[in-house]
This record gives sequence, structure tokens and C-alpha cells, in this order.
Amino acid sequence: MKKLLGILISLTLILSASFGVMASVKNTESDLYYSDDFCNEEEVFNAWGGFSKQEILDYAGMYIDDNNNLTLMFVENSPSLKNAEKLAWNKSGVLSDNSNRKQALVIKSAKYSYSTLTNVMSILTDKAYSNPAIRNISVDVRNNIIDIGINDISNEKNLYEFIIHILKERNIQSVEPNIISFHEEPDEKIELLVSVNGNSQINKKTSTTITYASVGVGYYRPSTGQRGFITCGHGFSNNDTIYSGNTKIGTITKRVYNGTCDASFVLFDSEDNYVSNTTLYEQLSTDVPIVGTTVSQRGSYSGTVSGKVTSNNFSYTGNGYTWSNLIKTNKAMQNGDSGGGMKCGVIDAGRTSKIVGFLHGGTNTYSVYIKGSVVNSGLY
Repeated sequence: MKKLLGILISLTLILSASFGVMASVKNTESDLYYSDDFCNEEEVFNAWGGFSKQEILDYAGMYIDDNNNLTLMFVENSPSLKNAEKLAWNKSGVLSDNSNRKQALVIKSAKYSYSTLTNVMSILTDKAYSNPAIRNISVDVRNNIIDIGINDISNEKNLYEFIIHILKERNIQSVEPNIISFHEEPDEKIELLVSVNGNSQINKKTSTTITYASVGVGYYRPSTGQRGFITCGHGFSNNDTIYSGNTKIGTITKRVYNGTCDASFVLFDSEDNYVSNTTLYEQLSTDVPIVGTTVSQRGSYSGTVSGKVTSNNFSYTGNGYTWSNLIKTNKAMQNGDSGGGMKCGVIDAGRTSKIVGFLHGGTNTYSVYIKGSVVNSGLY
């Protein structure tokens, strides 16, 4: 995230068919995420021409492989798999759209449909965290399994029996034991990445402390007609006064922190807190990034960090709730970065970047984000 210009947060208004008028944080050429590849799942679905009812049932996920191929998976021996293989052949192994995106396409078979994986994931997120040995759960779309982080791999057998018992209790008969995989998770908790008395672009002050976070993206709340920006929910409260340095710039008028959404809307104090002379923009997007795609992770302390999405369906327990439906990346961020936006994809011929997630927290090895769709619903 670029530094604030004086006391201004550099935001400009743009029109959006999806969300009405939105405020949008200023960008620069070097910071904008450009790519001729597909970045978000919605882009792929649209380029494919939409999924039929049968394809929705047979769809098993998508990811970007190590050779940068877009990999689409369908259930083995299904009619959708055969049709997809034929379509890929007719497209000469390349998927493209009218926005000049073009990427090598690979069709693969998989044992479990994506709906099966997400159903199992939902059940385990609801029930499995009663065992303190389980640290996190995610859909591993590459390997078509549910991956579970545990505190001690030597306890794998007992935990496996515990997981299978949960699935049997819920009468899940359509899966085999190999749908579950375990890995040992380092002994570190997911920390919320606001900082006290640290370096950041926005802050709130009390008589004894200053709490710092990052601007995520400019935002226009259609339900109220308010202009402002998005940051994290943790570390803040409704009606908090928000500063840039020592200058008051706005007030939190809506905060959501509930195990799914972690976000705040900061209402500008006046029209003077944004400018409209920018030519490159950012906009909140409800698109979901593809597993394996490269994203720009940004925070006021770390700056811009290039990371890869390792899961777009991740859960963990901690910080007051069982958190679910998160995006996980392979790069860590730092204290003061919370609320920073994740860039993935562009629209308007590269003029506007999509912000698809907002930093929630992380460990020393990875970061987790709240999806843009979740934040938009929570703050609308």
C-alpha cells in the first residue's frame, strides 16, 4: 500500500455495475497486478461458458499447477469429464476469453466432487475442533482431499479414528478413508496482525496505546450511501475515531467480527479526505482466487509481497471463534498489516485491480484472508 499523501487517503470514485459507486484506493503502475492468465474462479467459469447442471455435480475443483497450467477437474468416469476432455481438445488445450486472458488448459479426473469435499469440510469444521490436537482444516483441491493440521503426527491414527467417527455420525457414506490427510502443524497460533505502537497508515488512539492497521480498499456502502474504506475488524470497535498520523480522517460506523467476517467500514469525515485525480484504481471484488495463482499481498508494514494461494477453503479455531471460508497463502505478513487488501486480477483493460481478500492474520509461514464476498456481505 502506498503512503498516504499528506493527510489525504487517495481515493477516487468509480462506477461499478455490481456494487454501485465505490471508492477506490489510488494505485501506481508498478503496484498494479497485471496478468494474461486466469486468476479468479469466476473468470474461468465465464470463459468455459458456464457449467451445466451435470457439470456442477461432477466438478471437482481447479488449480494452477507448477507449470502454470490451468487445471480443471471432474469426477472420474463422469459424462462431464468426457465432455471436458473433448472441449479442451477442440480448444487446442487453451482456454481464453474476450478480456485477452489465455492459458494452457489441463483436464484431470478426481475421485470426489467439489461439493463432496466442501460438505465434508463443513462437517469437520463444525465438529472436529472439539479435539484440541486439531489446529486447522482445509480443502486441498490439488490432491482432492481434506487436509488436517495436527499438533503431533504420531497421534495420527487416533485422530483418524476420531474424524471417521464424526463422518459416520453424520451418515457420510459416499467417501473413503483416503479423503483425509494429516500433516504436523508447527507449534504456533494464527495471530491477528494489528500492532500496538507500531508503524502503519491508519490508527486509533487511547490514553495509553495506539493501535495500527492497514487500509484495505476504498468502499461505497450502497445501503447507506457512505464513502470510506475497509480495514480489519479486530483491534477496533464501532464509533472508533481513525487517524492518519495525528490527523483525524474518519469514524468506524460498522464493524463485523464473528468467525466468518473480520472487517470495519471507516466513514470519511468529509469529502476532502479523498481525491479524484488518479488514473489507476482498485475495487472490492467478490471473485475467489484460484488455488495456485499468484497474488499481491499488501500491508502498511510489509508493503507488497508476492504470494500464492494454497487454499480458498481454510478454517482454524482461535481468536474467539472457529473461523471458516478463509483464503490461505504461502507468505507471512507482519503486525500492522491487518486489513490490507489482496490483489488478484484486473478489469477495465488493466485499469482497475480486483481486491479479493482482506488480511485477517497469520503465522510465521503463512497468511489467512477474509474473502471479498464475505466482507461485502458483512458491511453492505
